[in-house]
Amino acid sequence: MIRTAYNRCKPEEWLGSDDKRYVEFGELGLRGVDGDIKDQIRRTLLASDDAAQVLISGFRGSGKTTELKRLEKWLERDGFSVVFIDTEEYLNLRMPATISDLWISIAAGFDDFLQRALQGPHAIGKFWERFRAFLDREIVVSDVKINLADVGEFKVALRENPAFRVQLNEALEAKRPKLVHECRDFVEEGIAALRQLRLNTQGTVIIIDSFEKLAGEARTADDVRASAEVLFTRDWRLLQAPCNTIYTVPPWLAFTDAAADNELGRTLLMPMCKVREKHGGPCEAGIAALLDLLGRRMDVQAIFGDDTAIRPLIEMSGGYPRDLLRMVRDVLIRNIEVVALPIPREKLDATVLRVIQVYAEQYETGLDGEDLPLLTRIAREKEISGWTRKDKFRVAELFDHHFVLSYQNGERWLDLHPLLRDTPSMQKELRGKTGD
Repeated sequence: MIRTAYNRCKPEEWLGSDDKRYVEFGELGLRGVDGDIKDQIRRTLLASDDAAQVLISGFRGSGKTTELKRLEKWLERDGFSVVFIDTEEYLNLRMPATISDLWISIAAGFDDFLQRALQGPHAIGKFWERFRAFLDREIVVSDVKINLADVGEFKVALRENPAFRVQLNEALEAKRPKLVHECRDFVEEGIAALRQLRLNTQGTVIIIDSFEKLAGEARTADDVRASAEVLFTRDWRLLQAPCNTIYTVPPWLAFTDAAADNELGRTLLMPMCKVREKHGGPCEAGIAALLDLLGRRMDVQAIFGDDTAIRPLIEMSGGYPRDLLRMVRDVLIRNIEVVALPIPREKLDATVLRVIQVYAEQYETGLDGEDLPLLTRIAREKEISGWTRKDKFRVAELFDHHFVLSYQNGERWLDLHPLLRDTPSMQKELRGKTGD
């Protein structure tokens, strides 16, 4: 039973539209008072006469892809043709991204969808062949030896050969408007082909998933973040697609100037499930919802005896499903050899305490002492309104690494991840400056 539960709690797994493990946090009011985020997007698309451009974001493991997959099914039932594109299939998201990169992903993903929808080759031709013809016509790529005639090799090089992608972007610098036009033309022709196939369609919706994972490594972090800000501020007009489009964007973008200076509209940020109220005290509805999440994956009573033993894991997860599943799996694996269930309470309590300590130690190790005053301000103020650009940008970085979490309770508010709050360094700082 423990092994089965362990394998039904995979943190990286997104749930299909009919998966019985799904819990609707939005409808329970645990992700804000504006209602379910999927329904907000759906209403926008149904109401708009123009091609709507929607920005959505959320942490990895917050349920964003699961929500988008369910939205896909809703929109299909409404009569839309939905093109779901995973940008990770086409781009290395650890590198700076340009408008060229994103449009190549959109057109290539649309092409793959068309081949499935139209059951084979289609009249408008393959995008990669048209793109290769564009390169032959407009630029010369010679320094990196890539066989442009081999579509498979070219696709792999674009995603996995950083030197080639840098060179390609440099060569495309002056040609980007032409390339965007070429990609838009391809998508428009694809939309027309879908309209002929589905005469009663409400229209086409493109969902661009995984782009929120755009994040650099130590040496490239600043360049990657700058590239995202450029995309959604300077180049926003070039981003406008000829149909309804849902872009996933990096969550830290909501804390930068780009959030205010973004003509595409505000970013719908998927908050955590509330397990604590803004000014302290547990949120019992949120804790119950996360217990339900676990109960749909295992027999909680049979394994743990009762839910009080694992309640500390829920509270320390901060309402972040991925952290909760990681910690629960750790508890399960540490008790895999228990002969008779439920796990003896004394052993279970000790295991839960140890797992919390281990995960808190990870935050302690990653904590930069220079951030302590800023983190204390977040713990005290619960927002960053009026903060300097430098401090906001640092909060964006901390948010990206889950040191800071976002919640909705009529208004957006921030708090420290409980595992961070529980570290000795953070506790000492909080006691000294906030009285917590």
